[in-house]
Amino acid sequence: MKNRLSNDQLKIVMNQLYSYLIKQGANQETAKDIVQEAVCKLLLHLESIDTDKYKSWLFKVAINLYYDHLRSLSKEQKISVRGSRRLPYYQ
Repeated sequence: MKNRLSNDQLKIVMNQLYSYLIKQGANQETAKDIVQEAVCKLLLHLESIDTDKYKSWLFKVAINLYYDHLRSLSKEQKISVRGSRRLPYYQ
């Protein structure tokens, strides 16, 4: 990152990101997990991200993580629906 990102700036963006995920339909626990994972990814790639673009980068990573979460839920539901299908009972 070319310029320094302050803790205060990061906290503000994390709160904005959390609120955004809640508005998108995530529950509180999922939103917190996604924010935490997105920030971890930001810290890992800090040197390669321009300070002017870190917020949009963070939001993009977070929304992709949320989509991944929704896909995993969808797969779990398909499996449980297939597994709970009953065969017709004939006498």
